[in-house]
Amino acid sequence: MEVVKALHEDIAAFDWDNATPEEALRTSDNLLNQLGTFSHMRELFQILKQKRKKEGDMDLIPLLEKLEPAVEAVDHARADILDIRMDMLKRWYSKTTLREQTEDEVDQALKEVVDDTQFLDRHGLALHDSSDRLLNVMGKKLKVLENVAHNKWYDYLRGAGKKRPGLSKLTTELIKAKGTSDVTKLYEDFIVWDTTRKKKRYKFIVEEGPGATNAEMKRKWRALQAMPKSSAVRRFYDHAIVPYLEQRKDLSAQGLESILGDWNNIPIRKKQSSETNVGSVEWAARKLRNLKDEFKVQADDIFVGAVDEEGNPIRFIPYRYNYKGELEKKDISLEIANGLAFAMENIFEGNEKRKALPLVEAIEHTLANRDKFRIDPDGTRQREDNRSGMASNAYEKFNTMANMFFYGKEDTEVTLGGKDLRKTVRTARKGLSFLNLGFNLASQIVNPIVQSYFIFSQGVGGRDYTLTDLRKGYAMAMKKMPGMISDYHSKNPTSKDTLLMERLGVFSHGLEEINLGKKGNFFNNFMTKLGYAGFKLGNAMVQPGVAYAMMMKKKIPGTDTSFYDAWRMEDGSLVLDPKAEQAMGGEEEVALFMAQVQNAVRKVSDNRALSDKGAAEAHWLGKFIMMHRGWMMPMWMNMWKANHFNELTGRWEQGFMRTAADALWKLAKGENNGLLQLKNLVFQFGNISTKDINPATGEPFTEDQLAMYKANIKQAVTMTYAFLLLTLLKNFGWDDEEKKDSYAYYLSLRIKGEILTMLDPKDFLRITQSPSAAVNNIDHLLTLVNSSTIGLVTGESLERLEKGAYKDWTKLERDWSRFVPVYNQYLNLQKTADKIKFMEKY
Repeated sequence: MEVVKALHEDIAAFDWDNATPEEALRTSDNLLNQLGTFSHMRELFQILKQKRKKEGDMDLIPLLEKLEPAVEAVDHARADILDIRMDMLKRWYSKTTLREQTEDEVDQALKEVVDDTQFLDRHGLALHDSSDRLLNVMGKKLKVLENVAHNKWYDYLRGAGKKRPGLSKLTTELIKAKGTSDVTKLYEDFIVWDTTRKKKRYKFIVEEGPGATNAEMKRKWRALQAMPKSSAVRRFYDHAIVPYLEQRKDLSAQGLESILGDWNNIPIRKKQSSETNVGSVEWAARKLRNLKDEFKVQADDIFVGAVDEEGNPIRFIPYRYNYKGELEKKDISLEIANGLAFAMENIFEGNEKRKALPLVEAIEHTLANRDKFRIDPDGTRQREDNRSGMASNAYEKFNTMANMFFYGKEDTEVTLGGKDLRKTVRTARKGLSFLNLGFNLASQIVNPIVQSYFIFSQGVGGRDYTLTDLRKGYAMAMKKMPGMISDYHSKNPTSKDTLLMERLGVFSHGLEEINLGKKGNFFNNFMTKLGYAGFKLGNAMVQPGVAYAMMMKKKIPGTDTSFYDAWRMEDGSLVLDPKAEQAMGGEEEVALFMAQVQNAVRKVSDNRALSDKGAAEAHWLGKFIMMHRGWMMPMWMNMWKANHFNELTGRWEQGFMRTAADALWKLAKGENNGLLQLKNLVFQFGNISTKDINPATGEPFTEDQLAMYKANIKQAVTMTYAFLLLTLLKNFGWDDEEKKDSYAYYLSLRIKGEILTMLDPKDFLRITQSPSAAVNNIDHLLTLVNSSTIGLVTGESLERLEKGAYKDWTKLERDWSRFVPVYNQYLNLQKTADKIKFMEKY
């Protein structure tokens, strides 16, 4: 009772009115955690009540009389804190949303599920694309904090002016100064093997702290202090290692030392074969043991989630590459620069995510307890008493996203015979990605054309950018492209445009490809640089044009300076003019605009951040299905989504084909003078104003809805023109004989199919059944396993094929050929006739 009384005093003492919503939510969360300590009292009380009722045990009466008021006090305190938390969540929602809403609308968003998110929304769309208003606002929050974290990490990696040189530049200086890239010599001044602690570890040298009594550490520390501050060794320590140590110290001070271990541990990653002498026995053994790592993004092989006393997983934000877990000395990577890059990226992300945890838990609780309603055919709302908020798609969608984005649970468990196969699945997906796209001529030609078409249609709509903006953007991209191409894969890029495109995420920063240490890995470079060169080059010719268009269109408030011009190079680093950042409203507003640019680019790109993914991609099968097709779901929604306010872009949005369908339906019914309105929209856009009736709502247009409506009709008309032109091209561009095996004709069919995927059901079916679809690899893999086992026993695998592209091949040869990178693409070129037959089948 005294504890509960003290909690009430804490509630009364906190200045709820003047605190920020985030601070208030964090405080209420701490209070709830304190109450959680007494949750066992309720359980004990209920158990004892049942026992007393069942057995009539009179001795329990005194104990029950003592427990009941304590339980009631805890329940009342909990209810008070939850009410406060709901008020704080309402304040956060009202502050964060870009749309003016009445108090009733805010209450409805937080307390009621009226139209629950549908299947496609739940599984395919990111939170910021959701039709649920609370999820939509939270999705905007995720995008902002993701970009804030990325900007901080990017300043660490590439530098932020004269006083803050970047890790990549510091590493280049260090290699040059020491005349070696051998990691055992390159970083020897900074680390020691510390045996003074219970858990032996490589540690960074420090004057005071864990392992500081180590004689070697003392010697190296004195030697480092004797070096000039301008020396490459001292600069690397001061500007690359010290920021890491400061971050680690801060995390330890926040009570995470039990998870992370000593603050001066080096980032812990598995040693790669590139760290051993080429051709040695150790190199060969490590190469064979870690062959799978050449195919996949480097994962944290030693990170494991925390568990409670009963072995149940505890949800917490993982600081990967910073964990204190076990790894033998011989297996610990000494690629210090690479380790710092991975670890610092994760630390900056983790720090931003931890700030939002009280918000996440408050939203999760709110969604779990929202009242569930349905809309009857007559338009009335009916409460669904048999469904809780926890059963709603909105709750499931958010819960899955929270696990992915905050708690690091990006893969559902995949087990076989009790063995965890998640890493195997990730490895297979990485390998199949190269198998499908490496040296894939068709994709390298088709993708830029399809992307250009969709970008052009967005320009016709004129909301993110106009055709004039796009023309300027492409002119800038073409002017800058030669320099960017040579700079793009540099370990230390130096051009403003390359650095800005990396920062925006238009170009992947290629963390997996940095290889700042000993020597490049030929196989990895072959895959990621040479194999994907054409594919990446095609993207690089299209996507920067959109980014340039939006950045040059965006003006810094109160000036004529564009967002692009507000960035400048300073001592080899890219920095944003502090006055421009202040005028925009600070780092979060800068991050929001960057997220809007990314949102426009990623409509035609597979280069997506974690916050852009839907719930389906938390499942291993969903990841396979979405390989190379990450743009399909956003594009489907771009064409068919319902009218809703998008918090990320700050405007009303609706699928352009749905807008056109609504207009045509009203026209068919003869409502709202539809024929005249459609005529004006298609041929005389300037004649429509906010006085006209929106056929989708029957109400006068608002300015934003009018802009949306005009843009959508323009895009629908553009799509119609594309359909007619592509049909004419298909029918008259080639004669019947050429259509049998012309590669150009095949490419035209591919282009038509990609563009009209979401419009024509036949094209959608064909795309999903296409031999290029990643999911088809599963079928090929099972066929290969069968032909390599049972087929050999029965002799069926050795039978020769009598027709088709593989005529005179054995089935075993055919099945293996599909899994030989590069060679399989050569074989694809020989199967043009078969591909044309498939494309024309539907």
